[in-house]
Amino acid sequence: MNRRSFLTAVGGAAVIGGSGCIDRITGREHRLWFVRANNGWPGSADVEIQIERNGTVVHDDRYSLPGFEVAGSRHEGDEALEWNDINSALIYGEWDSDPAEFTVKGRMAGRDSWERRSFDDVETTNIGATVDIVGPYDEASVSGVRVHRFDSEGQAEWFLDNVTSP
Repeated sequence: MNRRSFLTAVGGAAVIGGSGCIDRITGREHRLWFVRANNGWPGSADVEIQIERNGTVVHDDRYSLPGFEVAGSRHEGDEALEWNDINSALIYGEWDSDPAEFTVKGRMAGRDSWERRSFDDVETTNIGATVDIVGPYDEASVSGVRVHRFDSEGQAEWFLDNVTSP
């Protein structure tokens, strides 16, 4: 085997052998400060939320959320409760806060398929996420997972201090 053929074969093997590692190399690490489940439709909804940190499930729970029309859930002048309201659940502080690769998944309880979001496309380090529950008036569904970007750790901490109940 001549030198050129050998180098071509070795280079090709390195590309093929290393292709399984590309996701891990290109994955971005974030500090996930919270996940919010938000029921944005009138009827009640049972939703399952799962959070993975570096591929390991760190949160897996079910939430029963009333619809947004339920009895004056908004409190005038109380902006802190507007984001952590009766028709939503705010999940935080249950996983290691060091930067890692996170995936947030949500689905209606009892369903097979998950709406999922990893954050490889998000350049900001400090993030939060909302799992949105919407739907036609006959049946709710999880429409997706939105990301919330924070410019700093301090901004994310301020946000949590101001949206959670004392």
